[in-house]
Amino acid sequence: MELQKVYSLLVNVNESILLLNQYCNIHGFEIKFFDLYDIEKKFGALFGLKNVDRPRRMGIHSKTDKMISVSHEFMSNFKKNHIFSSYDYHKHSGFFFLIKNTSSRNVKLNNFEHFQFFDRHIISTLRLFKEGDIGTPFHFFKSDKNYNIGSSGYKGLGLYRFGDEYSIESDEIEDLINLLNLRLTSNELSEIATKFFTNCYHTHDYQIKLINSMIAFESLFNRGKDQLRHIISRHTAILISETKEEFDRIYLEMKKLYDLRSSLVHTGHISDKSLKPFGDTRSGAIKLMNYLRQVLLKCYQYNGNKNDLFEELNLKGMKN
Repeated sequence: MELQKVYSLLVNVNESILLLNQYCNIHGFEIKFFDLYDIEKKFGALFGLKNVDRPRRMGIHSKTDKMISVSHEFMSNFKKNHIFSSYDYHKHSGFFFLIKNTSSRNVKLNNFEHFQFFDRHIISTLRLFKEGDIGTPFHFFKSDKNYNIGSSGYKGLGLYRFGDEYSIESDEIEDLINLLNLRLTSNELSEIATKFFTNCYHTHDYQIKLINSMIAFESLFNRGKDQLRHIISRHTAILISETKEEFDRIYLEMKKLYDLRSSLVHTGHISDKSLKPFGDTRSGAIKLMNYLRQVLLKCYQYNGNKNDLFEELNLKGMKN
């Protein structure tokens, strides 16, 4: 029985993503790096190249100053490729892939569904864990013995282009694996908020990220039009703060972030005075998304519905 592998391209990551292999390997997956020489040799069919020897005369420096040799034909086709050429290959001179072995000549649907589930689980959890525009925009199948690529799929090419690099610190990996092991998913309470959070990864416009993030908060905490700014700020602060000082800080910051959103929606711009506490729109959007991450993690583990959460938070007083 032929052994195939399904590959998913990981973008906006660095070598720290390999720390996840201690989790992936347990579940039959692997994250692996291929430099451009490896990619030409193993995956040349992706770039319309035949399985023949080609003179490798182009030298490309890797991050480690190792010289990687590729052919002119490969580099020419690589730069024309609308997938791989969209992402920065200069930093690493290659790419990272999530890989799973599959068995049979024709990939079984349940095998690929399992891969898709794991792929989504990894990406969604990493996005909830911390900032960074990690994504998997492309996947394909390949046999170890067969040079040709059997099938491929695309998921929003270019959505993650020029994104911020996702990096995992060594002292974060234990907490990240614990979070992955929880296998959290959105529920009735958080379903809409999760969609707007995910949409933040489909744009490079930080004004849109800020608006989408605040809409996510509204979908969680809004039950009417009265005092919306206060309610969203208060409920967020109650849900994720541990001390009164932390509550006060989050409450005030959320009110200011809500004002940024209102200015954008109603006037189309934000004044320098409003931006001063955050520095710029990008920093404000990142701060709001970080608060949203914390809130979503709480909501994923909440058993009640929106009304239950609203009433529970409404009854709670300020932090002591």
